[in-house]
Amino acid sequence: MCGLAGLYRLDGAPDPRQEGWVRAMTSALSHRGPDADGFEASGNALLGHRRLKIIDLEGGRQPMRGPGGATVAFNGEIYNYTDLRREEEAHGRVFGTRSDTESLLAVLERQGERGLTRLEGMFAFAYHDPSADRLILATDPYGKKPLYWARRGDVLVFASELRALLRCPLVRGDIDREALDQYLFFEYVPAPLTILEGVRKLEAGTYLIAERGQVRAGRYHELFLRPDRSRTPAEWREGFEAGLRQAVRRRLVSDVPLGIFLSGGLDSSSVLAAAAAIEPGRTYKTFTIEFEERDFDESGWARAVARRYRTEHVTEKCSAARMLEEHASILARQDEPLADASFIPTSMLCRLARRHVTVCLSGDGGDELLMGYPTFEAAEWAERLSVLPAPVREMIAAAARALPTAYGNLTPDFKLKQFFRGLAERPPQRDQVWLGSFTPAEVRRLTGGRADAAAPLSALTGGWGEPLKDLQEFYFRYYLQGDILVKVDRASMAHALEVRSPLLDDTLVRYTLEAPTAVLREGGAPKALLRTTAAAGLPEAVKRRPKKGFGIPVAQWIRGPLKSVFAEVLSPERLRKDGHFESAQVESLLRDHWSGKVDNRKKLWTLYAFQKWKESCIG
Repeated sequence: MCGLAGLYRLDGAPDPRQEGWVRAMTSALSHRGPDADGFEASGNALLGHRRLKIIDLEGGRQPMRGPGGATVAFNGEIYNYTDLRREEEAHGRVFGTRSDTESLLAVLERQGERGLTRLEGMFAFAYHDPSADRLILATDPYGKKPLYWARRGDVLVFASELRALLRCPLVRGDIDREALDQYLFFEYVPAPLTILEGVRKLEAGTYLIAERGQVRAGRYHELFLRPDRSRTPAEWREGFEAGLRQAVRRRLVSDVPLGIFLSGGLDSSSVLAAAAAIEPGRTYKTFTIEFEERDFDESGWARAVARRYRTEHVTEKCSAARMLEEHASILARQDEPLADASFIPTSMLCRLARRHVTVCLSGDGGDELLMGYPTFEAAEWAERLSVLPAPVREMIAAAARALPTAYGNLTPDFKLKQFFRGLAERPPQRDQVWLGSFTPAEVRRLTGGRADAAAPLSALTGGWGEPLKDLQEFYFRYYLQGDILVKVDRASMAHALEVRSPLLDDTLVRYTLEAPTAVLREGGAPKALLRTTAAAGLPEAVKRRPKKGFGIPVAQWIRGPLKSVFAEVLSPERLRKDGHFESAQVESLLRDHWSGKVDNRKKLWTLYAFQKWKESCIG
């Protein structure tokens, strides 16, 4: 895992000062790649690279130049690189290293962007062929690895992180008002926008090509297929288990120490179970954050799974007081504003793991692919309630709103209020209202914006013929790619830790997305396909446990130890000076939360996370 930065001039060779810009951007990525740095001038392109050594520790130096003069700077892992190597050797290529970078370079030199469909893994790269004066930027099919870019006149600049891009004098720190509205609705900024005006991020499964003075974009990966009803449930289970085992096997390849995140939930536990089945004699290191507050702690389940598979289990106790003490410095590592408060414990988990290993496997993607979130059940209830007359639904919603406010982790009153808050909307907007902080109408009142903050949802294909398949697509395209994978990448790379997600293996993803709802939620149970395959050998208590989530006591913090901090950061004077939010609206949110009238934790944390990001990133 690494970081890359670069510059490409559409009208001629870069000048010496622009080399300094690229070196400054590359230096800003040192946390992503502390093991080595590299720089290469390639015709009209300048490429910089920071390396975290994982495969072929001595031979995988970057940027890497091929025999034909083309150069690549690459971030990620290509899991089928040995297969690609054999194919390219059959075409006469002679390899000088064992690295996946050289396999990627060989594919691109022979096939250009057509070779993107042959890559299986997580990646973002910049490839330049000086003979054709052609630059290709690309990202993996699911957006696991980031790549930001901006064009200023005849100069194209790009980097793995937004903060690095800001080291280039051509990139300014002006807030994009449309992106800010989308952030308030989604709690992140969906691609291709970024929070900065004129800066974009490559969408998952897309590429950008610059050549002959022009820049054009394209898509090489189409995700969604129709449900396949030709297989029996037994055939689905057999295929899923084989696919997961193959995905884990590929991700166990490493020349540095490797471990596994273990929350005690089905997803991470199943990854461990598959790894143990592949190499029965191997002792894995597993990692868990243990919370002192019982309402947020999952460590007991994790210990039970660790005992079952005899791992070397490493835990770290984390109190709310400690998270509170560290939260500001952790938020400062966010590349773009992200209102997911679990970024804090995720960062702590990555820091713990990095003391012992360089690579970790995770269970990310399981809830989205296997319909594991409680909102899938909520969607079923929403369909049942939709037949009731509107006045009856409003009476029930009013009763839910009148429930006393509790401030624990996903308390029943919080879930009920969120459910009825979104019930008035139609999918997919309803689904995001369930997840998020502000409705589009609330966003307009808060910012005075006129654009529809929910506009990106129009990209959803819909029409699956199964409402829960539509919801699955929403989660996969938005929440997974815009929140979960961003959180994991930034938290892990802040500590130079590579995280691999077997459940997001391309073959396994395609297989699972073809599975009908009746297979994924057989008997109405979430993750049925996983419970009956890889998770079959887990302790029964783990298989039966409800989803808990990686929560922290944000609601209590805002009313207690962070009350004065929130009052300062969201003060009318500061908000009026910044000019982004209507201060009277924010004052009302604070008053209602402090008084216990309304639980505004999500809204207030979303505003706070933006303000802290702005303070640390652009001043």
